[in-house]
Amino acid sequence: MYIAMRRIAPAIAVSLSITFAVVLVAIFFGIFSTLPVLQKESGSTAEEKPVEFSLAPPGFLLRLSLFPEGQKKRSIIGVMIENQEDARPYQSGLEKALFIMEFPVEGMISRFLALFDRKNLPASVGPVRSLRPYFVDASQPWLGAILHAGGSPEAFERAKVFDTLTTVNVLYFDDGTYALRRDDVPAPHNLFLSDAVMEKLLPEETNAVSWPPYPTGGPPASASGASLIHISFLSSLHNVEYRSLPDGSYLRINGGVISGLQPHNVLVLQIPVAEIGEFGRLTIPVEGKGEAILFRSGYAIPGTWQSKGFDTGLTFFDLHNQPLRFSAGSTWMTVVPDLGRVEWE
Repeated sequence: MYIAMRRIAPAIAVSLSITFAVVLVAIFFGIFSTLPVLQKESGSTAEEKPVEFSLAPPGFLLRLSLFPEGQKKRSIIGVMIENQEDARPYQSGLEKALFIMEFPVEGMISRFLALFDRKNLPASVGPVRSLRPYFVDASQPWLGAILHAGGSPEAFERAKVFDTLTTVNVLYFDDGTYALRRDDVPAPHNLFLSDAVMEKLLPEETNAVSWPPYPTGGPPASASGASLIHISFLSSLHNVEYRSLPDGSYLRINGGVISGLQPHNVLVLQIPVAEIGEFGRLTIPVEGKGEAILFRSGYAIPGTWQSKGFDTGLTFFDLHNQPLRFSAGSTWMTVVPDLGRVEWE
């Protein structure tokens, strides 16, 4: 019996060694199937794109949460951008946005608050438009300054609540001191800001925050496919379509116009309009919680948004109350009164 065991033991050891080696190889390729490489495009920040291998399931180790999120401190500033149909063809600077917040305004036409890294501002951004209070609420505490052209009284009052936020009404400088108007764009859609002018108008320092303000990583193990997304604004002039691209980003077509930013995340929040007031101005309460859908990597992931206080900002969860995991790269967030306006295939 002893002699037999001595003869069998080496074979068992070899078998175990082979098994262990196979496990190590699987883990090795599991890591590299999910680690991103940084690819820089001309004039843009680095975007993370996964290197794909076929020897391990996608997101193998990211789903085990073994690695910390790749956050770094950034000074984020926002610019209000017009999206009326006559202004849309002249939009510039959106391609450098880290995050775009899109809300309806008067007439249910949408408007953007584009968020930029202060160290990587676009050469020109615009057309610049006026501020509304729900943009202030939704953006806190992510950014330290908003550049805008006028605003509602409610927006100015709301901005005073936040000590770390500076709002700059560029209309005060629209007097020839700075070259804010473009001759090649019809008024009143011709107010644009260069990177040099923005630096002159911004305070010397703006708050730095950890960015991105949400976790990133691989897609969930299971989710419904979504290569084509439709968001209805009840008019062919304003309806939005997203088409999934091979690199994981989305081509956005808004009323027939291709948008400058190709986001890697399309986030849609359901926030009803509470009231339509004087001059058709909307009251949109960005507080509490509501339904949401995150589109990323060709998938649709249902979830919720929450706002427990403007010192923590918006947070996003899946239907199991776990944080939604975004794709690395830019995000376009659109607020609609009802998610019934969103369809995908």
